[in-house]
Amino acid sequence: MPKWTARLEVTNNTNNTLQVMNKTIHPKSKTLSFPMQIVPGETGIYEVYTGTGVPYGPDFSVTLATSVADTISYHVDMPYPENKDRHNSCETTGRLRANGLRHIKPRVHDWTDEIKITTIKVETNSNDLDAEDNYEPVP
Repeated sequence: MPKWTARLEVTNNTNNTLQVMNKTIHPKSKTLSFPMQIVPGETGIYEVYTGTGVPYGPDFSVTLATSVADTISYHVDMPYPENKDRHNSCETTGRLRANGLRHIKPRVHDWTDEIKITTIKVETNSNDLDAEDNYEPVP
């Protein structure tokens, strides 16, 4: 059995540093690269592998955040048995968006995913800033 590798390349196209808020790496997976932060304009590489001749594949997850409300969570699981589904997922909250996610094809042993993180601009209307002042409390 060959060595299996799962690699995630995250490009930070926001104006804020992405910090690792949570990470999980399967105990049988070995870490090649796992940065704890990605500064704006840089790419961080999260890469784990399982060795040759072992009956399991790479499995890891990472949650990156610019704040408590703005997060991105990525998970990859590449189980050893060829008949098991390999899967990866990416979820965002708040103003962060991830572009470029590709799903893992069956029978893949080495996987690289590249995603670009951007921020959605929240537009405010000058009338919205005064909105609270125009309401009376409800008894």
